[in-house]
Amino acid sequence: MLLLFAAGLAGAIVALALSQLQATRYSATGRLFLVDPNRDFGLDPDRAPWTDPLRYTRMRAQLVDSGAVYERVADTLGTTTEDVADRVKVLPSREADVVEITGVAATEDDAKGLVLLVQRHYEAVTMSAQQAPYRRAVEQIGRDRAAVLRQLRRVNAAIAASPNSTELIAERAVLRNDYRFLRAREATLASNAGLLGGGVLLAEPPVSEGAVSPRPMRNAVIGGLLGSILLLALLWRRAGREPLAASAELVEAAIGGPLLAELPPPGHRQDTASLDDAFDQVGYAVLAEREARVVLAVPVREADRRPSIALRLAASLAATGRRPAVVDASDSRALSERAGRRDEPGLSEVGADGAVAVALARDLEVAPGRLVPVLGAGQLRRAPDRMAIYERAISQLLREVDLVVVDAPPGRSLATAVSTEVRSIAIVVATPDTPLGALVDLRRELGVLRIPLLGFVYVRGRLSGDPRLRVVPNASSRASRARRRRRPTA
Repeated sequence: MLLLFAAGLAGAIVALALSQLQATRYSATGRLFLVDPNRDFGLDPDRAPWTDPLRYTRMRAQLVDSGAVYERVADTLGTTTEDVADRVKVLPSREADVVEITGVAATEDDAKGLVLLVQRHYEAVTMSAQQAPYRRAVEQIGRDRAAVLRQLRRVNAAIAASPNSTELIAERAVLRNDYRFLRAREATLASNAGLLGGGVLLAEPPVSEGAVSPRPMRNAVIGGLLGSILLLALLWRRAGREPLAASAELVEAAIGGPLLAELPPPGHRQDTASLDDAFDQVGYAVLAEREARVVLAVPVREADRRPSIALRLAASLAATGRRPAVVDASDSRALSERAGRRDEPGLSEVGADGAVAVALARDLEVAPGRLVPVLGAGQLRRAPDRMAIYERAISQLLREVDLVVVDAPPGRSLATAVSTEVRSIAIVVATPDTPLGALVDLRRELGVLRIPLLGFVYVRGRLSGDPRLRVVPNASSRASRARRRRRPTA
């Protein structure tokens, strides 16, 4: 509760501080009293109304809030249409033919002037729109009157030549009547257009409403509420998230196995000696399991994978006089990329292209003087029978090497990297971002597959100081194969 109060107080203080940075703004409000729509369209006032007044008022409010009005206001003020639209708010009334206009500016007079300009330009726009049909009619009558006048002049010229022609005199009388009628009609239309009021009965002068911003008290209340809500959201998210393996002790309790090494070791100073010592400890633990021929480096998730762990572990085993090999059995092919074997035949081609023989023919110098053959993941993304291929690869490798270190797939995919012919042990790779629930699931998966858990390595940072890998032809392997070819068969 105290933490919640502190968060609310902090939010209020921040809101008050931001309020001091805001410029003072004033608002003014004016109203447009609209003409009854049925009278505005020249209908008989005694007839039943055919226009919905509420819809008419909303339509007029939309016209006030339109670009046609704001463009004129912006030209008058020397600003942009967007600036005018941001500072003007238009609200139609639901009970009367009234539109309320509110403007915001830096001073009270500027706010009033803004509302007044919107009112005036709205009247000008609506007046122009209502007078447009009259203007078009007057222009047409003017063209007709000019045509009648031309005919009248032609007839007068003909009468001057034949003054006694009754037909010409009668035609002139008709044309004079038409001309007088058109002039009277033109004058009537012009006077009717002048009687239009732009749909506005009265434009009420704007009234100042005082300063509208900043409002420190309101901002403080809102800031306090937001601070409390934010704290509640953070607490809820923290409580709802799956707990992570923030320490090696939590991993040990979840996985049910001992800590083999913490990587990089405490006190590590970008040198390889401390890393080598840590992996040597892991290697001694592996050699203590005398019956184990396959070591699975199992990441809890794909994000926990560290290919250098399998390579360095193999290097530590090679330093004891054993001959290990490394196999990339993962879908990510990260180890194959690290070892430069991504585009070479590998695990997916075992039995078809002699991939094991290719791997054994070239060792990888993982550390100075420590040579390890590496079997990459192969070029096929999806092998037809991964479990059978894996069994065949392990069987072929163990004819030439003492131990096989496998960069294994995580979680439920681990079944594709399990050999039924030789004993395997698992080393789990965990990081501070590993979910504890995933560790429990992996422990259950290892139990189902009957893979003994040797322990886990806890990677709490970047494994720096890895040496550059170098491919070295394996002469001893070639000699061994040559001896097998020369060996007589029974």
